[in-house]
Amino acid sequence: MRDTIGPVGPSTGWISGKIAPSFKEHVSILTKAKATAAEMVCHTTERTRSLTREHRSPLGDILKYVSIHLGSFLDFPQSPDLLTNDQRAYMEALQNVCENHKVSAASAHPDVIPSHIYPLLNAFNIPVAIENLDRLKKCGHLPYEIRSLGETHRLPYVIDTQHLYEIAHDRNMDITKLASEFADALGTNIAHLHVSGEFTHQGKQIVDHAQLPIATNRKEILKAVHAILERLEKPIPIILEGETLLTIPYDYQPHDQAEREELLVQSAEDIRRDIECIMNELHM
Repeated sequence: MRDTIGPVGPSTGWISGKIAPSFKEHVSILTKAKATAAEMVCHTTERTRSLTREHRSPLGDILKYVSIHLGSFLDFPQSPDLLTNDQRAYMEALQNVCENHKVSAASAHPDVIPSHIYPLLNAFNIPVAIENLDRLKKCGHLPYEIRSLGETHRLPYVIDTQHLYEIAHDRNMDITKLASEFADALGTNIAHLHVSGEFTHQGKQIVDHAQLPIATNRKEILKAVHAILERLEKPIPIILEGETLLTIPYDYQPHDQAEREELLVQSAEDIRRDIECIMNELHM
């Protein structure tokens, strides 16, 4: 399996949403965590613009694999000519991020990407990759749905193992079997994996994207990852989507610089443990 796993690192969306570190601090966290991959969340124009402004040290020069996660395009018009100024600014910011940081894939939830948006994203050179969806979404649950979209728009794929777990659990399916079916259906067109688990208490899901060291379903998730990796013919990057700084709420304001520094160190440590967990338990 050593030859089928690629670079490994976190989604930076959690730390962005909680303590909003500068791009320089992002780089420091990723370096301390010994990450070789990362995914930046670009759900808003302002967040995307901040990544555009801070491109002096592109992640693509620091890491082996960089991806972004797109937001919703439900309010975007049918024709590019009808884009509002804000919408065009968002598209241009996404394009700049992809170019400046050498982005390999842009994860997209197909329930919030209308069919007419894929050509628009392509026109702005945004490398979209279709992701399978969780139990709360009305589509994108099974291999044939994801493959159909990819074939229609000539796009690669992202497999999210926690989303896959929820669908298997709700349908009384074996997660390893479903993971294998996804790998067989999507094959070498898989761009990367999103890997996290969940934390449950007394049968209730408390955290829907938990880091592997605390995930209640860690063993099932790792079996699913193994099933996918052993069927592929190329190294596959892994983006760890487990929640960093679990006890810290969104938009948290540290009391002082000392607490901020402590949270930055904790972020790196959380990510490092998550990376070590998947590497050790998959016997890399």
